[in-house]
Amino acid sequence: MLQGGFPLARISNDSGTLQCGVCSAWEGRLIDLTAQNEFRKYGAVPLRAAREAGLFHPNCTHRLEYLSPTEYPAGAWEAFKGRVGEPGAFGNPRKTNAGGETAASAKRRAQQAAKAAEERARKEAKKTPIGKTGDWKSLGLPPGKDLQAVPAEPKISPAEALERLRRGETVADPLGRDIRFGLDAEKHIDKKGRDAEELKLRLQSLNRAEATVRDPLEIWRDPDNGREKYIRLILDKETGRMVLNVVTEKESITYSWHSNAVSLDHYRNGILLYIKP
Repeated sequence: MLQGGFPLARISNDSGTLQCGVCSAWEGRLIDLTAQNEFRKYGAVPLRAAREAGLFHPNCTHRLEYLSPTEYPAGAWEAFKGRVGEPGAFGNPRKTNAGGETAASAKRRAQQAAKAAEERARKEAKKTPIGKTGDWKSLGLPPGKDLQAVPAEPKISPAEALERLRRGETVADPLGRDIRFGLDAEKHIDKKGRDAEELKLRLQSLNRAEATVRDPLEIWRDPDNGREKYIRLILDKETGRMVLNVVTEKESITYSWHSNAVSLDHYRNGILLYIKP
């Protein structure tokens, strides 16, 4: 482009790389290809500066697009119209910042980009409380009253719940593990001395318990016994805001579940395994 007398280019906006904060921030920006950066005052960024900021990193799919004279910034076309389009008018591209990099230079830039990405990943890893031990407050999590509740699933009949537990069902959690609802849960829920009304409520909320495993707000592991807690908030039409707490053991078998309208933060302790994005 520069060799042909066209000193301005634009970063493409069609790669769909929304996950890359570096690239997406540059989409649509004007790039100055001239050695003297003659278009900087018109809002164009020198190509070398863009590269040094991380653009055109390894595996980057963005590219420089031709900018027609009618798309030049206000004042730029008028100031340079006698030169734009004239071959060689803006210098030899091989001697400017628009020239192709040597193999050694490209390798160094790729290594620097990879090193910078690793450093950013390390810094992000230090920020997350995932894998750390403590309670919600010590790990910097918001209080339960600030967490969002979701509409509650309809209750089912105790008879249907018992039938399904005896048949056995499996639910995948956000960590990719298959959690089983079966005879172990039935045995605990229906243990001798259990209040009849409490037993009924737990069985009626089987769908809510499975939804909690499937889409929890948080997952915690007890460092002493290895049991895990899946926590979710729901809005029940009759009782309002409710806490669902599903307990599993051996990382795959549902041990029990219960709900209440009072305590949430009480359950939020141990080793934090997961936070809903």
